Amino acid sequence: MSPRLALYLLGSPKLELDNAPVIADRRKVVALLSYLAVKGGKHTRQSLSGLLWPDYEQSKAFSNLRHTLWEIQQAIGEGWILAERESIQFVEENTWLDVHQFRSLLAQSHAQSNPSLRIPLLTDSVKLYRDHFLAGFSLKDAPNFNEWAFAESEDLRCQLAVALASLSQDYCALGQADKAISYARRLITLDPLNESAHRRLMNVYLQAGQHSAALKQYQICEEILRKELNLDPQPETFALYKQIRKGEAKPAQIEKPQETIAPKHKASLQPSTFIGREKAQEKPEIRNKTEYDAAADLYLPDAWIRWLLLAAEETIGKLGLRVVLRKVGLERLMGNYPPYEQPKPSRKFTFGDYAALNAGLLDFCGQEGESMLRKIGHVMAKHSTMEQGALYGIGTVTFPKFMSLPAQLKMGMEVIVEGVRKASQSIGQDHRLFLEDRGDKLAYIVQDCVFCAGKESNRPMCMLLTGQLQEGFRWLTGEAIHIEEVECRAMGANACVWEINKQPKELE
Repeated sequence: MSPRLALYLLGSPKLELDNAPVIADRRKVVALLSYLAVKGGKHTRQSLSGLLWPDYEQSKAFSNLRHTLWEIQQAIGEGWILAERESIQFVEENTWLDVHQFRSLLAQSHAQSNPSLRIPLLTDSVKLYRDHFLAGFSLKDAPNFNEWAFAESEDLRCQLAVALASLSQDYCALGQADKAISYARRLITLDPLNESAHRRLMNVYLQAGQHSAALKQYQICEEILRKELNLDPQPETFALYKQIRKGEAKPAQIEKPQETIAPKHKASLQPSTFIGREKAQEKPEIRNKTEYDAAADLYLPDAWIRWLLLAAEETIGKLGLRVVLRKVGLERLMGNYPPYEQPKPSRKFTFGDYAALNAGLLDFCGQEGESMLRKIGHVMAKHSTMEQGALYGIGTVTFPKFMSLPAQLKMGMEVIVEGVRKASQSIGQDHRLFLEDRGDKLAYIVQDCVFCAGKESNRPMCMLLTGQLQEGFRWLTGEAIHIEEVECRAMGANACVWEINKQPKELE
């Protein structure tokens, strides 16, 4: 009987040969074996040596690769790696890989329309997910390998989220809400800031007859959002809480999970005059405009790109930001942020660069893109508040104590508009933006939007500014102000429009 090799990479990496653990003394052995097994196919010796030994001369990197292949052979025996003169390939025969099995089970579940047949497949798939891909494993001298592993981990994490959401929905559809609870809870642990996951668990508790637990879950959601984002829950979350508290809520259809695979039909890109919050969790499908967009060639003040880079790094980490920058072709910004000591614009950056980075962050964050981008916007506001006073004179606004909240909001927005215009004029440009009073709301209208310049999307994609404005007004007024993008240039509108409520969010 042929030996059987098993690789467990969902979690801390483990190798087994005929059910006996294999001890690999060096991390490069695990890294090379994991990469070849997950990626599959043939890889050139040059690409593999560059992946694992990027700072070595070519001859030394090749030598290290040959030695690592020898170490793999010593650890697991011959026949698992096909090493040719120019290429190297993992032999999949008689091997088992938890990552491939996880994805295979999910693919089989997508083909099942019957919840009773889908549940066993989903249950087996989530059992395989011990922890995130290669949890706790990295190479200190191979950043490209670390970036690959991080991107792989994020993709698998998003697929786990879909599986958990599907399980909770399917069990509820079968009238077994008590079995859905553990999966809905686990979904929240993946991203505590995902409000749709909190609403899902509240509805699962409601269907299981656990009203007190549903109310408690709202309080947990509220506490997390206020601590991490200085935000109150979205109106639909608060409305669900009020209905449950008053005994008016009835078991509702659990929110359908979002798929990570591409849709069969492209969404319409027709202009929208109002973008409903009920679609807030729908992942934007972003692509470059087919027609020329002059806004993409406008120059960007250095400070703006600096604040975004700092906030993104703080939110998704240096490694995550490197993955995004490489994917959108902005590698030149890796570790090369515009300095604070240089307020004069260098004319090195464009609105198109900024929009590309924004789109890359949305894609990287997946299902949680909207909440994560708002979070990054909040962090951006903190950085800009510290620096922008010296640059554009924005961060020094103070309001008289007797001034009403609507008057404070209008004055604050007027200062912001003037500051943005001043920044644009410092590069010899005229940024087209203005305010409009709409009764109980202020409209902030931007005709040349830095967040979506040159892009098309089925969803609004300018959440960074929403987060910036929310945090800025919370800092200035001490109130949680509801701000929503209701029109977006990426969806065909003439301008991006944010509506700002003149009264704070309803709290009870």
